[in-house]
Amino acid sequence: MPTAADPETVTRRNALERERDELRMRLRGITADREILLQQDDSADGYAGAVRTQTARLTSLNLLGVPADADSETSAECALCGSLLLEPDPTAAELHRSLRSLDLQLQDVEAARPARRAALTQLDEQADAVRTQIRIVERTLQSLASASAATEHLADTSRRDFMRGRIHAILAALPYSTTEEIHRLKHALDTAQARVEALAAELDPNEEREQLTSRLVAISQDMTDWADRLQLEHSGQSVRLDLNRLTVVTDTEQGPAPLFRIGSGENWIGYHVILHLALHRYFTRQHRPVPRILMLDQPTQVWFRSEVDQATGALEDDTDRAAVTRLFRLIYDVARELAPDLQIIVSDHANLDEEWFQQSVRHNWRNGRKLIPQNWIAHVDDSATGSAD
Repeated sequence: MPTAADPETVTRRNALERERDELRMRLRGITADREILLQQDDSADGYAGAVRTQTARLTSLNLLGVPADADSETSAECALCGSLLLEPDPTAAELHRSLRSLDLQLQDVEAARPARRAALTQLDEQADAVRTQIRIVERTLQSLASASAATEHLADTSRRDFMRGRIHAILAALPYSTTEEIHRLKHALDTAQARVEALAAELDPNEEREQLTSRLVAISQDMTDWADRLQLEHSGQSVRLDLNRLTVVTDTEQGPAPLFRIGSGENWIGYHVILHLALHRYFTRQHRPVPRILMLDQPTQVWFRSEVDQATGALEDDTDRAAVTRLFRLIYDVARELAPDLQIIVSDHANLDEEWFQQSVRHNWRNGRKLIPQNWIAHVDDSATGSAD
C-alpha cells in the first residue's frame, strides 16, 4: 500500500476536485440552456413558416377588392350539393381579421429572433470560458498526482497483512452460498451477457448492412423473375433496387444499367410496376406496418395512344395487346397470391376480354357512365348560374 499522502496535498486535491465538479455542473447547465434556446428557435422557424403559408393564402383576398371592414352574410348551403352546412364558411371581413392577426403574430416571432441569437452567443462564450477553467484544474490535478506518485513507497509487510485480514473478515461475514445458488447466479450472468452481446450485434453497422442487403436480394429475385415474364429490356439479367440513387438497376455484362439509360415508356412502366409489386409482396409476407393497398393510374397509357383505343379499351396491335395482357396478368396473380392482405386498384383504359380480367372489373365507366355523374356537374352549373343572377 502507498504511504499516507501529505495532508496539505490531500486538502489541495480535494478542493480542486470540488472546483472541477462545480465547473462541470455549471457547464451542463449552460449546455441545457443553450439546447432550450435552440429548440425554441427551431419551433419559431416552424411556426413562422406555417404562419407565412396561411398569410400567403389569405393575401389573395386583396385581389377581390373587398374592403377589410365590409361584412356580409354567408350562405349556409354547400355550393356543390346544396346541403346545409353545420359550420358556414367565414365572411371576407373575418378572413381579413385573421390575416391581420397572423401578420401581428409573425411580427412578434421575428422581433424575438435577435434576442435569442444574442443569448446563444453569450452562452457559447460562457461555455468556452468554463471549459478553459476545467482544463486548468485538470492539469493541476495531474501535476499533483505525478508529484504524489514520485514520493510514494512500496507497501510493507505489516500493511499488506492488515489488508489481508480485513478481506478475510469481510468474506467470513458473508452468508454461505450453496452450489445450486452459485450455478443459478452463473446462469443469470451468462444470460445477461448473451443479451448484451445480442443488443450490441443489433447496433453493429456491418450487421445492419448485411440485413438490408439480404432483404434487397429477396426483392431483387422477384423483380428479376417478373421482368423476364413481362419481356422487358435486359430481361434475363439481374434486376435490383439501388437505394443510394433510388432507381431500378439491371446488371448487364457491360455493367450496371440504371433505369434512365433504358429506353421506351413500356420499359419504364414495366420496371416501376414490378418494383411496387415486389416491395408490397415483401412487406405483406413479412407482416410489416405498411398500408396494404396499391393504386395504379393508367399503367397501360403508353400502349393506348389513340382516342379510339382509349374509348373501346381494346388494342388492334397484337404485340401491344400481348404486352398489356402480360402486365395485367402479373398484377392479377400477385393480388390473388396475397389476398386478402393486399388490395390493388387499377384505373385504366384497358378492357380485356379475358375471363379473369372481366371478373376483376368492379366499375366500367364507358358509354356515358363516368366516375363523376353528369347530373352532379349540371347541378353545380345550375347553382353557379343562380348565384350569378
